[in-house]
Amino acid sequence: ATVSVLYWEPVSMSGEPIMRNLSEPGLLADLPHAGARCVGSFGSDVWIGGRDGVIRIHDSGTNKELATALNKDDDEYYKKGSYPTTISTIQAQLWIGFNDGLLAIFDARGRKLLSESKMHTAAINCISPSFDGTVFTGSEDWIIHHWSSEGTHTNRIPGIRCGVTSLLPIPKGLLCSTADGHIHLYSVTGSSSCCISSTK
Repeated sequence: ATVSVLYWEPVSMSGEPIMRNLSEPGLLADLPHAGARCVGSFGSDVWIGGRDGVIRIHDSGTNKELATALNKDDDEYYKKGSYPTTISTIQAQLWIGFNDGLLAIFDARGRKLLSESKMHTAAINCISPSFDGTVFTGSEDWIIHHWSSEGTHTNRIPGIRCGVTSLLPIPKGLLCSTADGHIHLYSVTGSSSCCISSTK
């Protein structure tokens, strides 16, 4: 089986919304592995996280596989059934969250692993850079963690009662959606944070 990664745009014919395929020869399509879970990019490199636990790097112009960022045979986490759930490009780094709470940070230019951390205990659903260069991660473990741009853990944001589904940093704050349909607004200053309001 193969997985196709295509480019689309919405168009309309006779008033009916449809999707028109924008893929051209040379763009990513028909990747030679099944179960792609998440995609990120840096320059012409496209990073594809598979359900098989392997992160493959493809060239967006040729669709050629250039490298694997991590491999089942050379990383202990993959022996435990770990696979990537989200990828975020932050400056010249790729931040990758996994289903078991692992956070891996890669140098995007050199395609090298910089650090690994396991502050989360369940799947990381979202990774969002903030205005000050710091980074937030949200997880199924009901926790938001705050990180420096270098990947050093700085803060844990408490008070969430179910899985975090998305994060949106705002000036001096953070919006968070959770699996129960709530939106939470947090004030974040340095290493301190507090919930200002919640709505559903």
